Amino acid sequence: MHRSLRALIPTALVLAGASGLKAESLRYSAVVKTKDGKPVVGASITLERTDINWKVSMTTDAEGRFSRVGVTAISDPVYRLTIEKEGFVTLHETIVLSFSTEGTRKKEFTLLTPAEAAADGQGAPAPGLVDAEKAKDEFNAAMPLVSQQQFLQALPSLQAAHEGMTQALSEVKDDKSRDAIRERLAVIDKVYGICLHKIGKDDDALPLLLKVVDVDPKNVNNADALRSLVEIYKQKKDSESQHKYQALLSAATGTSAATGPYNDAASAFNANNFKTAKKHLEEAIAADPTFPDSYYLLGLVDMNQGSLPGAKANFKKYLELAPNGKHAQEVKDALSAL
Repeated sequence: MHRSLRALIPTALVLAGASGLKAESLRYSAVVKTKDGKPVVGASITLERTDINWKVSMTTDAEGRFSRVGVTAISDPVYRLTIEKEGFVTLHETIVLSFSTEGTRKKEFTLLTPAEAAADGQGAPAPGLVDAEKAKDEFNAAMPLVSQQQFLQALPSLQAAHEGMTQALSEVKDDKSRDAIRERLAVIDKVYGICLHKIGKDDDALPLLLKVVDVDPKNVNNADALRSLVEIYKQKKDSESQHKYQALLSAATGTSAATGPYNDAASAFNANNFKTAKKHLEEAIAADPTFPDSYYLLGLVDMNQGSLPGAKANFKKYLELAPNGKHAQEVKDALSAL
């Protein structure tokens, strides 16, 4: 009987493709006006990349315009735009500058006086709310990098988002705003912690991920954080914590608590390390005695270790739990041959 379990182990292949595009740049220009449409002359403009250390400063001309030639536009880079002028509320915008956004990106900005902002219901925001908005912009700037698995490049913005939202939480006093900030901070910390784990900074990732998970351990939206905790504790050889968070992951996702130790057993089995595989399978059965694949794999381990009575018992247990399971016919054939 073929003993390989390659078909049993869910494998994720991450394909990293290299783009053949050449670096390209464009000219970005826009105009700054007052609420009544007059140009804002002499406004200070700061344009900076969110993924690398690149920043440029400009000033609006007599028509309220500013322009920059040679703005990198490859891979849809995200820029942070800040517009400041004495007597007006500072404006912060996050924009994507690429040839694909030519027809949709914002090219006109309106500065409001504090009185106009108050009349529009904006007012002069409290310092904590300003920090929260800046943190949100930093987080939004990081997300395209995270989705492209550029975890290291995303860290500066995620760190700024974490620090800014934490600062906002310490400054804002009203309960409604604090609840909203806590919710945003939990999302930021989850992504920040996962990215730290992805680049091997597990000691920095742990407190962030634990804080997120402890608030709502059964939330399926925290599955990625739980999965990272399982991986971290596995690396640290902390079996108790690994199994604890594997159980929470299983509860959150509705999967068997045996899945984690079973997959560890499958990896050991494929490496011909039957003793380790058996240890993990015993853990899997203790976590969930009704998970049939544990008995199937344990039967294969017993066969490889020469324990035919053990193999028979485990194969029969598999058929008891999964009479029409995916390995049922293979198990029946094995029992006939034993």
